[in-house]
Amino acid sequence: MINEKDLVEAINNGNIAGAGLDVFQDESPKKDNILWSVDNIIATPHMGASTYESLERMVIGASKNIIQVLNH
Repeated sequence: MINEKDLVEAINNGNIAGAGLDVFQDESPKKDNILWSVDNIIATPHMGASTYESLERMVIGASKNIIQVLNH
């Protein structure tokens, strides 16, 4: 998690070139969020775990946890 105001300042000062974000201080960010004032910020939905492979791993992990609880 980052301080969005500090991120915008760092980009505007040239300390960093830009940022890609999928998590925000306030979910879901409002239309007047300071991040939208900067061209060098790319925002995407929080979907990093929504691939076939990651979903399969989550199902397997959850299933193993359920079996462990039922066996103990």
